[in-house]
Amino acid sequence: MDDKSKSTVTPIKLATDHQKEEHAKEAKLEKRKLKAYDVFFNGRDQVVHIDQETGEVIIDGKAYDVEVEYDEDGYYNAIVGENHPYKIEYQGGQIYLEGRAIEFSYNPAVPKLERKKSTKSGERIIVAPLPGNVTEIAVKVGDEVAAGQKVLTLEAMKMQNDIVSDGGGVVADVYVKTGDLVSTDQRLIKIVAKNEE
Repeated sequence: MDDKSKSTVTPIKLATDHQKEEHAKEAKLEKRKLKAYDVFFNGRDQVVHIDQETGEVIIDGKAYDVEVEYDEDGYYNAIVGENHPYKIEYQGGQIYLEGRAIEFSYNPAVPKLERKKSTKSGERIIVAPLPGNVTEIAVKVGDEVAAGQKVLTLEAMKMQNDIVSDGGGVVADVYVKTGDLVSTDQRLIKIVAKNEE
């Protein structure tokens, strides 16, 4: 057999295959009902997803079955997979894993803040990416806005989040006022293409 006829694995092919696998993992995750958390664990930041239907914990695209039981000695026994038990203890504001103190914190992951809902051609509705309070409205009806321009500020989880326009146009409607409490996907501002006013 001729050596040239054998397939050659190159670094570029390996990198391409890895990218395809990562995209496939992301596509699978998007189809599931997942809640994302930003987790800080012993010096490492990580996004962890929890499947709200199955209870699976997903880290780096890999799913883990986790069962947690509380025993009479004050320990949480976490079973990861079939045979990986971990003893977790919470004492005096500190978390101990197998008797060793660890740094740990988590928060619900903040979604991307450029959310919009498409309606008819040339018209966009900017919606709230997360629940919060409207602390500032930076535009009014009739204002011309550019892509990336701040239109509103939303306070959520004690953070000020600038909501920006994802495209240029003219503000056709403002559905909220300063001080309003909004929920996820609530309509905030309508922007129409300049030629469709």
